Formats: sequence, C-alpha cells, structure tokens
Amino acid sequence: MREKGKKKNPRICLPCWLRRIIKSPYTTLTTALILLVSGIFEVTETVLEDILQMEIRAHHGVLLFALVQIFVAIEHILSGLEGIEKVEEIEEIEKKEE
Repeated sequence: MREKGKKKNPRICLPCWLRRIIKSPYTTLTTALILLVSGIFEVTETVLEDILQMEIRAHHGVLLFALVQIFVAIEHILSGLEGIEKVEEIEEIEKKEE
C-alpha cells in the first residue's frame, strides 16, 4: 500500500495518449460496431438452427454486448456534445455582457 504523498511509479502508469484512446467513446463505438457486424454475420449463418433447437450461443452474447456498448458510447458522445453546447452558450452570454 502506498503512503500518502508518494508519487506513483511512472513505469506502471499508462501513457496519457493510450489512456485517452482506451477511454474514448469513439473507440468504444468503433469496437462495438465491429462486434455488432461480426455478431450479425454469425447469427445469420445459424439463425434457423438456433431457432429450431432453441440454443443460445456465444455470438448471441457478442451481439447483445455490442448493442449495449453502442448505446453507452452514443450516450457518452451526446453528453459531451451537450457540455460543449452549454459552454458555447455561456461564452455567448459573457460576450454580450462585455
């Protein structure tokens, strides 16, 4: 356990650019779209078999996960856009007051 006031070991920390890529909603959206497309291809190949045998397979989970991640990424992107819009409104008000 680290003592208070001590800095982290810089070798263990991820570089800032890598952290930005990993946490980016655009990365999440791109990855989810890739999973969605591959899941759709898998589901369409076995759709009749899966319905007749009432089986749930891994590609069904991948498809569901992809859909959830797409919604999460879209929510993050829209939230960011709302924040930008609010900042622009505040800047416009400040300019009018000057």
